[in-house]
Amino acid sequence: TSMSALQERVLSDLLRVQALAATVLAKSDERRTQAFLGAASRGDLTTVRVMLQQRFEVDSVDYDGGVR
Repeated sequence: TSMSALQERVLSDLLRVQALAATVLAKSDERRTQAFLGAASRGDLTTVRVMLQQRFEVDSVDYDGGVR
């Protein structure tokens, strides 16, 4: 069964929204990683603790493959 033109357009729009959401989430993750690494390098224990309480994942890798 083939899709109608409207179904194809809706599917195409949904795929674009999904790609955009993935991009936004990746950028958000990168900013949080930078914030966490910056706080850790400055010795800002308050920020590090808050981020850990917010379930920041410290065992993932950053943009260059280093462990956070």
